[in-house]
Amino acid sequence: MVGEEFHVHDPAQLDFPLIVVLGEPFRYTADDENQVYIIYLDHWDDTLFASSAVMLASHHVVTRERYKKMVVETVRRANRVSSVQADSLRARR
Repeated sequence: MVGEEFHVHDPAQLDFPLIVVLGEPFRYTADDENQVYIIYLDHWDDTLFASSAVMLASHHVVTRERYKKMVVETVRRANRVSSVQADSLRARR
């Protein structure tokens, strides 16, 4: 699915080692420099595994340059958002 979504034409780009550790609190980590991707699960959970694997695969196929561009754009958009006081929203009801 990740290959289709990111239009990856070379299947080799989608091959990466994925380690699953059971018995640990849920989290996942990505170390691109060392090509180490780990999913930690306290118990087996198909949904957590699948969603984590998709996130790590997405992370793996995005280049550093593209990732940096996405972060810069996200920060730019966040800076354009102005805060709203909760009281002002309550008053509109």
